[in-house]
Amino acid sequence: MTSQIHPSSPTIKTVSPGSSEWPVFLRLYSTYLQKYWPGEFGHSPIEHLIQSNQEMLQFRWEQGGRGLFLLRDGSIPAGLANVWLDKQASVTTLQVAEFYVATERQRQGWGGLLWQAVKRWGQEYGVTRIGLEADADNAAANAFWRAQGLTPLASEGNRIHYGSAFWPQR
Repeated sequence: MTSQIHPSSPTIKTVSPGSSEWPVFLRLYSTYLQKYWPGEFGHSPIEHLIQSNQEMLQFRWEQGGRGLFLLRDGSIPAGLANVWLDKQASVTTLQVAEFYVATERQRQGWGGLLWQAVKRWGQEYGVTRIGLEADADNAAANAFWRAQGLTPLASEGNRIHYGSAFWPQR
C-alpha cells in the first residue's frame, strides 16, 4: 500500500494568455502532448507545438469558460489542467480536456491538489456535472478518476468516458 505524502511546496496558479506563467504552461502542455500522443505530436519540434498550442488555447480562452491551471513544485512545473464549461440548458458540465501530473509526482497527493483547485473553479461557475475521457490503457489515470468519485459511463475505442454529478467543495 502506498502512503500519501503531502507535497512540500506546491503552488497552483490559474494561467491566461499574456500572464507570466503562460510560456511555462505552453511548454509543459506541449511536452505533455509529445509524451502521451507520440503518434500525433512526437515528431513535431517543441517550438512548433508551443506556437500552435498558443494560438489554439488563446482562441479557446477568448471564447470564455476556459480554465487553465499550472501546478508547480517550487520553481519546477509539475502538472497542468485544461478545463472548459459546457453549458446546455440548465446543466453546466465541467469538461476536462487535459489533466497531467508529472510521473515523479504521481501517487503523492499532487493530482488531488490540482483536482481540488479545478473543482473550486468549477464551483464558482455553477457547475452541475463533470465529464472527461481517459485512455483505457492508462491504468494510473483510470484509478485516479475512480478514486475521485467519477463513474465510467461508456467506452469508445481506446477511450473511457467518465462523468458524475458535481459535488461542491466543503
